[in-house]
Amino acid sequence: VIDFLENTNSGQIYTRGTTGGRIEFKKKHWYYTLNSYLQFGRNSKGQKLSAYYFQPEIKLSLQKIMWRLGAEIISGSGSQLSVNNSGDFDVLYGVTWKFNGNMNVFTRFPNDVNGKGLVNPYLFTTIPLSPRLFLRSDFHLFYTQYPLQNNLGNEISKFLGFENDFSLKYIPVKELEINYSFSFYKSTDSM
Repeated sequence: VIDFLENTNSGQIYTRGTTGGRIEFKKKHWYYTLNSYLQFGRNSKGQKLSAYYFQPEIKLSLQKIMWRLGAEIISGSGSQLSVNNSGDFDVLYGVTWKFNGNMNVFTRFPNDVNGKGLVNPYLFTTIPLSPRLFLRSDFHLFYTQYPLQNNLGNEISKFLGFENDFSLKYIPVKELEINYSFSFYKSTDSM
């Protein structure tokens, strides 16, 4: 994808590229996948951009239970970068609401994490109760890639908190899916 971004202050146009893809492999009850993307060019501030998105995942599907273990890593900018450079991956088209838990705590990148990146290890468990009824638990941990700073300029913990989403899914007919969910997010002082 090639984007043309306008700096709202200067009116100058910058070009940003995003490239990548997905690899999938399945063997018996196991499924492996890797999403990986790079961003380069310049962001809307005119900074030279070198950023990445990385999502490895392993899934084990058995007759009575399914587990998905993975992580979503969205790069950010460390304090060692000059003001003319950025490592902030900008997730295209606002799709992050789908991947970082039902509570939608992190949806705008890089703003929601102050440009410090996001590391989201997760474990999803799905238990079929019947052919049409499923119980699911999605557990997320949230960290920044680089330390945040408090109001005094001191580095604080990268750990932002955890979320657990419990849901019950009912499929009365093939074309209809009904979900009921309870979500819980526990933040830390860093949040």
